[in-house]
Amino acid sequence: MGAGSETSASTMAWATHLLLSNPDCLSRLRSELTQAASSSSQPGCLTHMDLKSLPYLNAVIKETLRLRPAATRVMREMDITVTAHAFGPDGVERQYHIPEGTGVEISIYSLQRNPQIWLRASEFWPERWLEADAEDEEDWGVVGVIKSHVRNKGVGTSQG
Repeated sequence: MGAGSETSASTMAWATHLLLSNPDCLSRLRSELTQAASSSSQPGCLTHMDLKSLPYLNAVIKETLRLRPAATRVMREMDITVTAHAFGPDGVERQYHIPEGTGVEISIYSLQRNPQIWLRASEFWPERWLEADAEDEEDWGVVGVIKSHVRNKGVGTSQG
């Protein structure tokens, strides 16, 4: 099997499941694909350029990857020393000193379903991706102050 074929197959299977479980989303995607196929430079076929210009298809793919990432966690070695800020289950903020060279594991699955970050975190809601540059975080699907930290790449860390 070629590299990436299992992750691609898994993502397509989850997209199919999520669309079949959400008939309104499936109907909207089907309409977009039908319209694109009829107006394509190669009628009845969709080129790579056609596919790139389909906003709802791209939103469905992004939302599938958010809910069902092919890789559920990632491991890295810290290349700088940082102090990470996090809230415990009791809601109390804690600081963690992480020295350079320390191995860390990040749960992509948990981050992508965290209701403190995402509105409607456990729902399949492709529409959240249609307004990626919106000023209103509810349009983007990210909660409150987290959005500005995500966009500024300063999520809960400071160098130290």
